Amino acid sequence: MTAKSWAPALVVFALVAIAAPLAVKPGISQDAVEAQEIVGPEVARSTETPFRTDTIIISVGGLMENYGQLEYKISMQEGDIVSYAWTASEPLHYEFHGHSVIVPDQPVTDVHWYRIDDAATSYGTLVAPMTGIHGWYMLNPSFDRTIEIELKLAGHYTLEPGIIAGRTAFEPNQPATSE
Repeated sequence: MTAKSWAPALVVFALVAIAAPLAVKPGISQDAVEAQEIVGPEVARSTETPFRTDTIIISVGGLMENYGQLEYKISMQEGDIVSYAWTASEPLHYEFHGHSVIVPDQPVTDVHWYRIDDAATSYGTLVAPMTGIHGWYMLNPSFDRTIEIELKLAGHYTLEPGIIAGRTAFEPNQPATSE
């Protein structure tokens, strides 16, 4: 067969392929299909916070050092997404939670608990249900052993500056270590 003999068959095939989705749903016009090609903001959207990745090494001392507790925090805007994975040198108690920031017109903090467990690893994704602070409270159950934690983050967030027990201070938006 020559290329000229394939051309009519190719045109018929293309027309059938285009019309087939319309045949599945009677009453839908080509205009309706074209209008649905651009999906809504719930599927694809822009963010104010740029994408970033960080790897942070955290030490949580035993009960003799700050009562064996530490809290590591990030700031997120409502709807922003962060993927996380952390691994500890041994199991510890942790609480993954978030809270709103107190502002003059909202003097009460809104707290959301995402996960409470005892483990040596945890990983997942958070879509921030509100603008505010989100993070991990970690409790080392040993009396004097230090637990090392490697926390990996990727998404739209800002690291919280300052001294939070168990890690040193750094400037805003400057990670302890970056990938």
